[in-house]
Amino acid sequence: MNTDTMLREFSAHRLGGDPVPDDLRRLLPHRDELAERTGIELSWAKDWAPWLDHSYPRPEERTDPGIAANIRAIADVSSLIAFVAQEEDAQWFGFWCGPDRLPIAKCPLVFLDNEGQFNPCVASNFAECVLEHTWGEERFNALRDWFRSLGITIPFDDEKTLLARDWPERSHEAKKLHDELFDRYLRESKPA
Repeated sequence: MNTDTMLREFSAHRLGGDPVPDDLRRLLPHRDELAERTGIELSWAKDWAPWLDHSYPRPEERTDPGIAANIRAIADVSSLIAFVAQEEDAQWFGFWCGPDRLPIAKCPLVFLDNEGQFNPCVASNFAECVLEHTWGEERFNALRDWFRSLGITIPFDDEKTLLARDWPERSHEAKKLHDELFDRYLRESKPA
């Protein structure tokens, strides 16, 4: 697949037709190397939604009100996120569009972990989000330098400086909404 087709499909299938941010435009042609270096895979598949697969709880577990409420809350919050990548440990990166469906350029990044928690990212773009989830100074430096070699602006030299940044506006909304929906669905499941 050529780069133009990949970018078109990524925009249509992952970003709701919004333009692909510059760092992702530069990373998509190097998606295989990104996966090798980080274990993070970019996806532009139309029906890609592995975070909605909740087949792992046993049937008797799914009848537990807490588990059922959490599954429902995860699905509802996920519908407001433009997911773009998956980490090898079944964790996902995406743009929090929120109920008002912000354009991708104005969306903070979020990380859905394999425990079903929506975590905000301090990063201002996807490449920084990847760095935020990279552990170890040597690995961090190598990845930062690789991003820079691709023409991606990384305005800091170490993880400490990245993590000391202010949280982007709206970055905690996904977690807050998940908690609110979980509480509501749990209450609704209890007999009056």
